[in-house]
Amino acid sequence: MPTDLRSAIARRPVVLDGGWRLGWRPAATTSPTSSGRPGSLLDEPEEVRAAHADFFAVGAEVAITASYQVSFAGLAARGVDRAGTERLLRLKA
Repeated sequence: MPTDLRSAIARRPVVLDGGWRLGWRPAATTSPTSSGRPGSLLDEPEEVRAAHADFFAVGAEVAITASYQVSFAGLAARGVDRAGTERLLRLKA
């Protein structure tokens, strides 16, 4: 059952996922629009989900964002309009 994060932190350490590094995953690619392995939100969202699942499988309780380097300008350069960028930033794994 999900726990309120604030309550959990008040009681004990909470394990975050291992950081956003997809380079170790077999389908690693590069592009100018994301973190660790740019373009993953745009090009391979299933890899984002798989990476989070891997972290949860080894004890993570909270997933961090996969979008900290995504920007409207960066995705515009790849042909994604503002609405498309907003959709990507709201994706949930």
